[in-house]
Amino acid sequence: MESQFQNYKTFFDLGIEDEKDAEKIFATLFCIIGGAHKKRSYNNEIVLKYLKGEKLTEKEQKICADILSGKIYQDIKTEYEHCQLCSDNFVRSVLVKLSSKYKHWEICCPTHPYTPAGLMLYLKNRKESKIENVQDLNEEQFIELQSIMVDIYQELNSNLDTVKIVGINVLFNQISKSQLCIHGHVEFMISDVQNENLGCSIIKQRPKDLMVTRLNRQINDRDGLLKFPEGIKIDLSKIPILEALRIVRDYENNINKIIEYGEELKKSTDSKNRIDEILLHFLSPAPQNYIYLTYYKDKMFLSCVPEIILERANISSIDEKNECQLYSLKINQKAKCKEDILLKQESPIIRPSIKISKVTQEDSNIKRLRKNIVDILERD
Repeated sequence: MESQFQNYKTFFDLGIEDEKDAEKIFATLFCIIGGAHKKRSYNNEIVLKYLKGEKLTEKEQKICADILSGKIYQDIKTEYEHCQLCSDNFVRSVLVKLSSKYKHWEICCPTHPYTPAGLMLYLKNRKESKIENVQDLNEEQFIELQSIMVDIYQELNSNLDTVKIVGINVLFNQISKSQLCIHGHVEFMISDVQNENLGCSIIKQRPKDLMVTRLNRQINDRDGLLKFPEGIKIDLSKIPILEALRIVRDYENNINKIIEYGEELKKSTDSKNRIDEILLHFLSPAPQNYIYLTYYKDKMFLSCVPEIILERANISSIDEKNECQLYSLKINQKAKCKEDILLKQESPIIRPSIKISKVTQEDSNIKRLRKNIVDILERD
């Protein structure tokens, strides 16, 4: 089966790479999605100006106060009974014909995908079920999810001639998320996508979280469970679905225990060791468990990639007019000192995706690709 990159290997090659992949350089795919009009960059710019001691307008002062107190995030959460995805305000362009083939899942073009021409899927019965996490799916729902991925891969691999699709990823954000109902971000693994003028580039680095080694030790070794510096991968050809979902639940429970311990530390500021110090200063204000279901090289994997610890941002080196830099910041409302208020976050950690309002040169290529993909998947 064809690899995504000719000269590089990524997290998704680990555990299934062939002899040729063993010599490849490890790399991370980085995406910039234009035309997103995200409030995140605007809000981060205001906080940055405040930290630099610059004068704020009255409106900016209010926004800054709401951000640092956490009010702005609480207001978003209380806007809906549960979340926007299970309300009547969920705006999307549904792939009607494709979705009609499946009992549990609906597929759409989201407003702002994570990766070029990416789709999104969610449960049809979300208004009643309110399922929030992958580990809470039943076996039938999970099996159908895998079928959708294989169906989409086969259609596009055989019929899309503008780029070569070699695999499918579905990303689920868990623990901290604004939209509570379970929803997956569908990524098309495009062969050497960095050469296709789709806003993607390669970074020769291997990002990881400081807490992963500890988390991996807490999960028992077994055949089909692979441990890496980024997290764990579960080989679904060796571990049954319900057992795999139990592993995900246990792993996420352990993530939550670390987060709870870190939150208690922030209240007491009584650190006893280096790990305590790291949690006290660099615990993410919105920790994540990035869960990937991956169909690649004729294999199906379920992966957990935690993001618990963030790096401190260098305030003096951030350009207020650079939207990519602004988007890659996280506001730490519970910071114990001013230096810890701005942290760096390029997420998802193993496939960073930056969303900016400026329309990029690659946006027209992305729109054409999305139209080609939708036309293939929606044809009779």
